[in-house]
Amino acid sequence: MGLFVSAPVAASDGQRLLEACAAVGLEAVLVVHDRHRAPTEAALAQIDYALLSVDVIGGSSKSFIEPELATFSDTLRRAPRLRWLQACSAGMDRGLYSE
Repeated sequence: MGLFVSAPVAASDGQRLLEACAAVGLEAVLVVHDRHRAPTEAALAQIDYALLSVDVIGGSSKSFIEPELATFSDTLRRAPRLRWLQACSAGMDRGLYSE
């Protein structure tokens, strides 16, 4: 099982996320977002779940998308096994969510 997260989330909570998965019998790997480097096809193929955290959303709005969110969203679109996107926001009115 692959969990796609931002670099800050991986640094602060990555180990706890992996331990929580292991506690319920899931073998997980973190796929860490890097807005300066596109993920490899192998990395994309690992992503089953994603956590859209506040550090990724940053100053983005419905009419203006920050580079961090743009590249994160592009990765989500390209991940063939993505089954779940956990979003930190309350609203679901971004274009990405309807996709």
